[in-house]
Amino acid sequence: MSLTDAEREKFTEMYQKYDTNGDGLAFTELVPLLRDMGWTEDKYSDADLADKFLDADKDNTRLINQEELLELINQKPRTELNESNLRRIFKQIDQDGSGKINAEEFRQALEAGGCQATLSDINEMITAADNSGDGMIDFKELCSSCGF
Repeated sequence: MSLTDAEREKFTEMYQKYDTNGDGLAFTELVPLLRDMGWTEDKYSDADLADKFLDADKDNTRLINQEELLELINQKPRTELNESNLRRIFKQIDQDGSGKINAEEFRQALEAGGCQATLSDINEMITAADNSGDGMIDFKELCSSCGF
């Protein structure tokens, strides 16, 4: 499966953020980027990421350029969105354990995913999913907004 234009743009922005000196991503820059993208240690050890790094470094520069990163990301199996995965994601976003996602938690989740949104944008997104009118999203509302 190939990346969408929006995904390519998002990952290009992430690449630029982590490539602090503009010469390409060294392994020490790549690991935090991949961890922020959800390549968790329980699924991908540092040794696994080192193997991926070496495989992705097609020009053998010991640095990952932008196209090599996009190719590497495109190889990661995508997790199917289902109710179980949605519940796991909801629990990660609901930092205070209240059973509801507030605007600040939603903003932090978007930011962690590499997205920047204004408070106005966030409130619009919450309002679209908030059937109860309390200004927050509970799990049932999230499921409904995702078509479950």
